[in-house]
Amino acid sequence: RIKLPFFEDWLYVGVAIGFDGDVMVRLANPKGASKLEIKDVLKFELSAISFESKDSVFSARLSGKLTPVLDVGGISWPSFDIKELSIDSEGKVKLEGGWQELNRPQTVKLAGIRIEVSRVGFGTTEDGRNWFGLNGAVRLVEGVSAGASVEGLKIVWDDSGKTQPQVTFNGIGVDMKVPNVLDLQGAISYTDRRFVGRIKLTLYPLDKAKIDAILVVGETEQPPKYTYFAIYLAGEWNTGIPIGPVGLYGMAGLFALNYEPDKKPGEAWYEDPTNQEAAAGWYKKPQPGVTDLPKKWTPELDSLAIGAGVTLGVLPMNGYPFNGRLLLVIVFPGPVIMLEGRANLLQERTKLDDDPLFRALAVLDGREGTFEFGLDAKYAYDKNGALIDINGSAHGFFGEPDHWHLYIGQKTPKEKRIRASLFKLFQASAYFMIDNTSLQTGAWLGYAPEPLKYGPVQVVFEAWIDGNAAVNWQPAQFHGDLWLHGKVGLQIFIIRLGLAVDAKLAADVFDPFYIMAMLGIKVEVFPFPPLALQAKIEWKPEKVTWPPLPLPLKEISVAHRLVSTNWPLPREKAGGQEPLLLPNYES
Repeated sequence: RIKLPFFEDWLYVGVAIGFDGDVMVRLANPKGASKLEIKDVLKFELSAISFESKDSVFSARLSGKLTPVLDVGGISWPSFDIKELSIDSEGKVKLEGGWQELNRPQTVKLAGIRIEVSRVGFGTTEDGRNWFGLNGAVRLVEGVSAGASVEGLKIVWDDSGKTQPQVTFNGIGVDMKVPNVLDLQGAISYTDRRFVGRIKLTLYPLDKAKIDAILVVGETEQPPKYTYFAIYLAGEWNTGIPIGPVGLYGMAGLFALNYEPDKKPGEAWYEDPTNQEAAAGWYKKPQPGVTDLPKKWTPELDSLAIGAGVTLGVLPMNGYPFNGRLLLVIVFPGPVIMLEGRANLLQERTKLDDDPLFRALAVLDGREGTFEFGLDAKYAYDKNGALIDINGSAHGFFGEPDHWHLYIGQKTPKEKRIRASLFKLFQASAYFMIDNTSLQTGAWLGYAPEPLKYGPVQVVFEAWIDGNAAVNWQPAQFHGDLWLHGKVGLQIFIIRLGLAVDAKLAADVFDPFYIMAMLGIKVEVFPFPPLALQAKIEWKPEKVTWPPLPLPLKEISVAHRLVSTNWPLPREKAGGQEPLLLPNYES
């Protein structure tokens, strides 16, 4: 008798040793067919067995009929012919190549859906659990050009018995077409005790109307166990319904029960411009949007969310000159009110789903008592911005009286400024930042391209102006600076000619008081060393008096003007208790 990993039953075999030293093994169950079983998972009726030793790893290879027995509501399991299942001494179970094509498809009934299984497989998950998988196709309607497929339908179990066996599948894909009537594409997956479904439906008789849907249904694993549900539906049509000067091109709706946005504590809704490492907020991770229910929402007991949206566009040219989409979502308790907007200029309405020119989100968070909004905008004439390229962002946050800001662009990093490029030659950037402590603004304008190279010849030309200003509220203080820069240069092989001129002006008032003006010139003429000249004028106090450092407070006494007793009281006057002393803050 031998016992293999994963299986609970003993296996009877007969062993013969030939005169030439060969060893032969055959199945020899005195009670009939040789059977192995993994309790509540699957049964294996063997028809052949062989053994192999390679690189100090001993393997048993099994063939026969395998039948899943996992009791999952609505699933009817058939038997599958397995050609060569390998189980080695390291506890790994697998099929050669991972998957095996079946000689004859088998049918699995899954909640009323008939799946024709064409491949089966064995393997091990990343966390060390074992799985038996099925791949196949689904027949939806007889006589209709329809097809569907199921990928990765798996029975997963833990050999140690620490977790219960379960069924997961990556997806059931659906592809159904009825000429001039409808076109349906979709998929549904099941994992981690939840179903996730996505469909795209085109209805040709209704002006090629398109309907997109996302569905999430599941049950929590940890107590208290409860069921959660969420659905998002969006429909669009080609011909707009006139509403004044614009047309209604689509509508959307959202409903979620025991399900809400998965915003982590301390995470921003849109972005956090004060934290460059974690700048992207809930809205922007992993992809910008509100309606990614599977990835950006999470179960939460007694939470309720409702939403509605519209797609609008100008009536001429089917919304091409301007189109936009608005979505309002309200989450209870709180409430948390979210308004998302997307808009395009001179682009088709379908581009709103990809990367719109304008994207905005405003969130009134009644749970945290904050209001946050963010806006990203860009525009380029032709895809590469050969004529004009503009982009920028704005962000506002209002919480406690001493915690708020409004940024239109940001000083650093420079990529966050409001930027514009004309003919890919002239650039401009600007920013405006105000918060409870200060106001900062600035702009840069000029021409500073990469050096032009023509073989051994290199030409440099730069000219720009940069200005910045900052006002601090408490204490009142102003800082301003202005920098003018110009540079021309020519290099042929190692011969260099160049001239650079810089003029700077900076001022700080009132305390400390400092004014500086500087003019610098740098000349390069090969083979002479560079010649740099600089004139600088400064106005500042002769001596800066810094305020004294505060001293640490160690102890304080209080005396009443009509009573001679001082505190701290001695022990005997404090009822035998310790004197009433303040903590020692000296350290």
